[in-house]
Amino acid sequence: MTHHPPPVEPPGGDSPGQPPEGSAPYPDGAPGGPAQPPRLTPWGKIIGFGCVVAVLLALLVAGCVIVLISLGDDAIEPGIQYTPEGPPPTGPTEGAIGDSVYSGHLRMTVTGVQTGVLSVGADPLRKDAEGQYIIVNVTVKNLGNTPTAFEGSGQVLIGDDGRRYANDGQAEVYLGNEETFFRKIPPGDTIDGRLVYDIPEDVRPEELEMKDLLSPDPPVVVDLSR
Repeated sequence: MTHHPPPVEPPGGDSPGQPPEGSAPYPDGAPGGPAQPPRLTPWGKIIGFGCVVAVLLALLVAGCVIVLISLGDDAIEPGIQYTPEGPPPTGPTEGAIGDSVYSGHLRMTVTGVQTGVLSVGADPLRKDAEGQYIIVNVTVKNLGNTPTAFEGSGQVLIGDDGRRYANDGQAEVYLGNEETFFRKIPPGDTIDGRLVYDIPEDVRPEELEMKDLLSPDPPVVVDLSR
């Protein structure tokens, strides 16, 4: 009788064709194939989104810093409230073109008005009016003892249609006007600026309400119709 030797078992007693004990089984349908990349967990998605938001905020802050640097010493410093010392000077709160009016510590004078302007700037940096541009030339002096500011967005044009119009800050930039962009005015100094308003073509400028934004005083009124 012929004797056959017993089959040789793999080390550890595992059966042939089975992975060694303690090892992970092969994925279904892909024995020995490459491992699949791990799926992004909800926490991973949240962390990734947070990184994107952080980068965007950093870019926004950098842009603001660049703007402040470009304004130089004339810019109002953030976090500092400029409150002129002493009582504000008294003077007329109503006037016409060429008259000085007073708000807070500012003496303001409208020196001229242009109507029917269709565009400002020059190609390629030109901005067209939706209706017509009204350009108001102003002179502003700080009569206080500390720096204060004049800001174009606080000056409101009233048309003969009774509507109130805010200044067009973009058009003022295209015009090359920087004096009405919240500029710091040292004590005793004077600035000359131009306010720009985009109003319908059939509307005439009637009045301009002017104000020292750092003062609680109500606006003063300049009659633009005469």
